[in-house]
Amino acid sequence: MLDEIGRLAAARPYQPPVTFEGRAPARLEANAEWLEHARTPKASPRRRPPAVRLWLGEPVEIKSPTAAVVERYPRSNLLIVGGNDEQAYGLLLAALLSLAAQYTPEEVRLAVTDFARPETVGYGLWSGLGLPHPLEVAGPRQAGALLTQLLALLDQRLSGEAAPTEVFLLIPGLQRWRELRSTDAYGTQQSEPAKGLTRLAEEGPEVGIHLLAWADSLATAERVFKRSGLAHFDLRVALQMKDKESSDLLGSPIAARLGENRALFRHEDWEAGRLEKFKPYALPDEEELARLIALLRSGESL
Repeated sequence: MLDEIGRLAAARPYQPPVTFEGRAPARLEANAEWLEHARTPKASPRRRPPAVRLWLGEPVEIKSPTAAVVERYPRSNLLIVGGNDEQAYGLLLAALLSLAAQYTPEEVRLAVTDFARPETVGYGLWSGLGLPHPLEVAGPRQAGALLTQLLALLDQRLSGEAAPTEVFLLIPGLQRWRELRSTDAYGTQQSEPAKGLTRLAEEGPEVGIHLLAWADSLATAERVFKRSGLAHFDLRVALQMKDKESSDLLGSPIAARLGENRALFRHEDWEAGRLEKFKPYALPDEEELARLIALLRSGESL
């Protein structure tokens, strides 16, 4: 009956009904907001958006899809924490496709560090995407050079150079970037790359340079950025984790009680205790991903 209602609604001039299916994986291609942006002709003249949405998943209530809003403002960086690799890659891929739907290739610079081993989730994902936007993919040997380039760009923009493009660095797995590890046996000293990444998180957002990072645990993120450095991430997603880590990240232990196919989002500007539970977008299979990319490319060519 629900399927029949959906078919009837598709032929009528109003928004289709939303059916919440708790166990079904969330799909980005079911997000009407993303679809509208993806189908917008990218060649049409427009102003650079002052803020963009990173669509994360389906809310567990009747409302718009869960999204993190990124803007040129201090601390406008996204941190995903949790040990579920597939969920983390699904979230970061959805964030990347969100950016591709809202920016023209001339308006944005997209880069990703790729440390995935051949037997792990996400291996080969970024290099074979086929986005209409150029995507810089830096493996273990190139990640340090990419970080150096972005720090040089940060210095240029802070000195007053024009910053017409927005820059996003995706880091799928802080735990896999070995050069970020502490330089002493006690883990108290930041490595030089970790200091550089912390500086990007602190000073980059106001001049259009943002980090979208995933760590398998809060302890990993703290080893890289130190506790004070985590304050530069206002946009936070928690997958299932231990009580204490949840309390430190979100101000509540609730992430320890997350069920299957659930995550929590919080903006640090929200009042204490406010959290948004949602179903994170699943990592699409090859056929679904091809459809998503085709939608982006059809908008580009209209």
